[in-house]
Amino acid sequence: MRRSQLCAVLALTTALAVGSGGCGSSDSSISVKMPTDPMSASDAAAVDKTINAVWQPAKADIPALYVGIWDPKKGVYTKAFGESAKGVQATTGDSFRIGSITKTFTANVILQLVDSGKISLDEEIKKTAPRVARRYPSVANRTIRQLLSMQSGISDYINGKGGIVKEIAAKPDRVWSADDLIKWGIARGVTPAGKTANYSTTNYILLQQIAEEVSGSPLADLIKTKVSSPLGLAKTYLPPNQDTALPNPATHSSVTQSCKQEFADSDADIKLGTDLTNWNASYGQGGGGMTSTLDEMGKWAASETGDALLPADLVKQRNALTPLSDGIPYGLGVLNLGGWIGHEGEALGWEALAVRDPKSGVSVALAGNSCGIILTFAQVLQSLYPAASSPAK
Repeated sequence: MRRSQLCAVLALTTALAVGSGGCGSSDSSISVKMPTDPMSASDAAAVDKTINAVWQPAKADIPALYVGIWDPKKGVYTKAFGESAKGVQATTGDSFRIGSITKTFTANVILQLVDSGKISLDEEIKKTAPRVARRYPSVANRTIRQLLSMQSGISDYINGKGGIVKEIAAKPDRVWSADDLIKWGIARGVTPAGKTANYSTTNYILLQQIAEEVSGSPLADLIKTKVSSPLGLAKTYLPPNQDTALPNPATHSSVTQSCKQEFADSDADIKLGTDLTNWNASYGQGGGGMTSTLDEMGKWAASETGDALLPADLVKQRNALTPLSDGIPYGLGVLNLGGWIGHEGEALGWEALAVRDPKSGVSVALAGNSCGIILTFAQVLQSLYPAASSPAK
């Protein structure tokens, strides 16, 4: 995602310190408390009007918009606007890429390994995962906490000029390995850890490798067994690198004007209308490669981004937020967008948001088949729930 855009969201909202509690274990199913009754016809009509006021002016850039609201007082609203593909009406059951929301799942796996005693947050990579440390000696002294909180000093491999987007655009079917991604990020620069906090997906590919070394299992399996299955998220998963195709019914995506600009920001020239649907998405992996649906993203938000699977002491540490260099409050794989707690995610051609307001208990999931549309999401949130963006008392 473009950090400048996410930073601009803070101009629309006011940051709020999070207070949260968790419980439970991944050993059995976890019940997530969510409203189930639909909104009244009048409340749903009011939401329709608000959404259309925001979406219609942006429709050319967002062919399909998915909106899910789980409000303890008003009930449930889920609706798909527009077309998932040319001539195909979008439906709430469509699958889509969730980009960096994946980080919240990877972080949850790591924190569960911490809870089990297999990982310590303040241990260095060289102690926790010696094989990973030997492959990347220049970052072997970074701690797990520094990776989770974006304070490792390791550069991002994907965003901006010099990132891999230009390479992806040149060869969309390339299958990237985790080693490819980590080496690219390290080659872009490593600064002393703890000095500044800069958003970098390279951290989460390293965490993927660490989790796999410590557990002996692929991250995809860990996410399924430790996170998705306990919460009943049957359609939320990390696909294999070789086949990242979305399951049907799928949201299709092609290059919109905002997507074209995002590619240009990364030095990639791409034609409007270029079909992105079947591009290999192995560029994301444990930092941005997962797939989900609207209902399941709502459930993930309602679980407090997986806090329901963690003990209270780790939830407290996870939600201790420190501003990144661009001002966005970030914890251990969770961020704060003006009082909404969760994460935003962007893949090449999709953008999603799964957040919860801890004051009201409202959970919201948004998705669209375009790029660089976080400001539209922010406008939806602010229009629907302006009180959620009020300053903390």
